[in-house]
Amino acid sequence: MNRRGGTVDWVIGIGAAVVILALVVVLVWLVDLGSGTRHTDSGVVTGREFKPRHTEFRTYSNGKNVVVIPEEIPEEYRLQVILNSSGYIVSLSCRENLYDALNDGDEVQVSYVVGGISGNLLESTLIDNGKRLKR
Repeated sequence: MNRRGGTVDWVIGIGAAVVILALVVVLVWLVDLGSGTRHTDSGVVTGREFKPRHTEFRTYSNGKNVVVIPEEIPEEYRLQVILNSSGYIVSLSCRENLYDALNDGDEVQVSYVVGGISGNLLESTLIDNGKRLKR
């Protein structure tokens, strides 16, 4: 039977610990989301951000070769909203037509989830006339 060196065993042990920790974090996040409560609130638009369509380049390496892969990033329309009753500040994606129609100071409706364990804002969605829009 061949025994691996102590350094290799140590690296494998650290890798296994990192994987287990990541699984625990994901599990806690899922429990937090699942036990959370959904709220609907009105808020005021305090900012707008447009990111045009662009290309980003991702670099991947396998130890011997480096590969650069272009990735097309679509345009993005975002509204910054302060929720009236909770005071949360959220950044929400929206469609272009809604982005063009809203200005700073306009009131919008937002649906959001507060974690049952953490009490943190976990998810938020812009609502337009009772219809959910793109997150």
